[in-house]
Amino acid sequence: MLRTLCFLVALLIGLPAASLRAESATVLTYDTPCDIGDYRLNGMPLGNGSLGAMFSGGVSRDVILLNHDRLRPNSYREKAKRAEPGEVERVRALCRQGKWDEAQEAFNRLSVETGGQRRLNVYHPVGDLILCMEPADAVESYRRTLDLQTGVGEVVYRVDGVQFTRTYFVSKADRLLVVHLAADRPGSIQCELGLGRPPVGGCALDAAVENSTLTLHGRYGDGTTFAACVSVVHRGGTLSGASNPYRGPGEVDGNVAVALARLSVRGADEVTLLVSLDVDNPAMPNQPVSGRSSAETALDYATLLAGHVAEHRQAFGRVMLRLGDETAQDGEGPTTGGLVEAVRRGEVSPRLIEEVFQAGRYVLLASSRPGSLPPNLQGLWSDGFRPAWQCRYQLDMNSQMCAWPAEVTGLSRCHLPLLDFVDRLVPAARQHARDKYGCRGMILPVGTDGLNVRYPTNSECQGIAGWLARHYWEHYEFTGDREFLASRTYPVMKDVAEFFEDFLFEGDNGRLVILPSGSPENAPEGRKGRLAMNATIDVAVAHELLSHAIAASTILQVDEDRRTGWQAMLDRMPEWPLDADGALLEWNDPSAGEQQHHRHLSHLYPLYPGDAFTPEETPELVAAAVKAIRKREAAFQGEVVGWTYPWLAALYARAGLGDEALRNLNLFCQGFLTGDNLLSTIGDQSGRGLGRTSHGRLVQIEAGLGATAAIAEMLLQSHRGLIRILPALPEAWPSGEVRGLRARGGFEVDIAWHDRQITRLTLTSALGGPCRIRLVRPAADSEHRARGATWEMGTQPGQRYELIGGGGSR
Repeated sequence: MLRTLCFLVALLIGLPAASLRAESATVLTYDTPCDIGDYRLNGMPLGNGSLGAMFSGGVSRDVILLNHDRLRPNSYREKAKRAEPGEVERVRALCRQGKWDEAQEAFNRLSVETGGQRRLNVYHPVGDLILCMEPADAVESYRRTLDLQTGVGEVVYRVDGVQFTRTYFVSKADRLLVVHLAADRPGSIQCELGLGRPPVGGCALDAAVENSTLTLHGRYGDGTTFAACVSVVHRGGTLSGASNPYRGPGEVDGNVAVALARLSVRGADEVTLLVSLDVDNPAMPNQPVSGRSSAETALDYATLLAGHVAEHRQAFGRVMLRLGDETAQDGEGPTTGGLVEAVRRGEVSPRLIEEVFQAGRYVLLASSRPGSLPPNLQGLWSDGFRPAWQCRYQLDMNSQMCAWPAEVTGLSRCHLPLLDFVDRLVPAARQHARDKYGCRGMILPVGTDGLNVRYPTNSECQGIAGWLARHYWEHYEFTGDREFLASRTYPVMKDVAEFFEDFLFEGDNGRLVILPSGSPENAPEGRKGRLAMNATIDVAVAHELLSHAIAASTILQVDEDRRTGWQAMLDRMPEWPLDADGALLEWNDPSAGEQQHHRHLSHLYPLYPGDAFTPEETPELVAAAVKAIRKREAAFQGEVVGWTYPWLAALYARAGLGDEALRNLNLFCQGFLTGDNLLSTIGDQSGRGLGRTSHGRLVQIEAGLGATAAIAEMLLQSHRGLIRILPALPEAWPSGEVRGLRARGGFEVDIAWHDRQITRLTLTSALGGPCRIRLVRPAADSEHRARGATWEMGTQPGQRYELIGGGGSR
């Protein structure tokens, strides 16, 4: 029953700037340097969205990987291929006759370029910044840290009674990587600096040393160029060019990375390295400049550090999470590596969950900022010239998972690079729809490099563009930005809706049919290809897209006639397919057998990240989805990859099953979480048989960001006009506190709980308007606030409402 929260006191405030909430676990701590032989598995990531760096923290040699988000030379440009009249209908006819193998062959001819192979352009690193210090026989008190709240990495150690400190950060405001070397005894810094890069084919290199500056230039055959510049500022000591070329670690194509530009520092008190990267990629016009000019590098280190920390804290410090009654202070207790080792022994570690939650937010902030590209498969931190899957943008889950935590964990602006990226793809996506299917609107493939959108393949999920359109809608739901809704969200949604209008057709039973259809990377049992009819994800995305388009047109008061057509389509969409046990199926096609072992969980889209299934409105469909999850879990262990477990955790969270969600988070931590930087791998590192062992040392970032989103989903949900408080709280988190989570409708929510009862609940309204709240957990201070109770209240913009706790009137 709905009740009005008439007992609330509204605390009138101006919406505050984000404040630092230092009581959560935000410092990753290690007591050994990382292994520079495997950067991404061990190095500490830094970034400002466009400029990425990863430091190893070695004592005698520190190798810092340098990346720029736009260094993707364009050696390949797809060829236009327009389907001949009748080709699509031939594929459909063969499918409807049950001749699936023949249909697949016909579809391949429709999709794959003649004589072509699946190709996309490859993401390249810029190179390495190499620091060689004096050899040390005995090192004491070594500490390597990454402070997520400040975005500052640090290495501290003692040699012969001297304490050395190295500090690293990538400034968004100043567009620089800054590395600072200091010692507590004057004249102790002896260091050789080098910029290195393997002589990889197709890139002409030029290096120079001039006064206190190292530069490295590269030019590819397509006209893509890059420049790395290191300005060296030192206090005390001397600076000179170094002799004897330094050969750094690692090989690519048999060629050893060479330090092409080198300087030597002797007897300095402190040294500051200011590193800028610039890329000019002709395929990416209007790109922002990422580096500073040499005239601007006169800023002193303290000023650079203060500006960076202030900007990073303002963005990162909006959310705090504490799981447990006591707050563990940063630097106390086991190191981050020790926490990972403990969870691999089967120990449940709320402290590690706190770190995973904040590490995901940090990685998103480091790799996705306004003006940058969105994260690719490896974020900003690729160290190879033949990276797995070209370091592409994988649009059938991976790119979306990277953005899942953006809105709910207070990083809304980090969502924009993905939306900007899709905007740039729209013209080519429209052409693809016309060429391939003769349809209006737009379609997108499972993978792209940002330039090529056809991506020859033997199957195609028709819901990819609609899945991405959901992200536009979510940004509107959280921010309430009507101008964004009108100028960006609704136009993309209309494009996708137009494709569905033309592509779907009426079947024999009067319902619409999606054919050919596909479920990302999976295939029906017993078929050579991946084609099917009415893949559940395609049905779910089409249903959701049309619903959101109707809502958007209503809000904007436009296209009333189109709304009528979209509603007619919704009324004829295929029904949700269930098996004899009542479990949701992957295809609404009786001839398509289920392959339960598959790592993807695309048919569960309407539960998460979609919102068609909710415990309040469709409990029977939530139950059907849970049955489908359990069938998949029982069969697919050998096929699981790193991101599967966070996806499972999010699904269980949406279903209200907190213990099951936490079980999957723990499995992710045991098998796929890297101990040295809290990134994640595709393959199982544990040896416990938790999943696929291939690519066990290949880092991709989406799993960690998915884990952050799943943790947030366990604590707060806001769908279809209802905010759910502690909807999936596991038994292992009886007490805790979270501040700063965001809910749809423009609300910020703070929650505290003890002994599984809510002790404080505060809501701040940015936009005003109605608010519906459901307490999934009971409140501690009133018998009237029972578990499952739902209330309604009106809110005013800029007001904070204390719903439960804190004393005084409520």
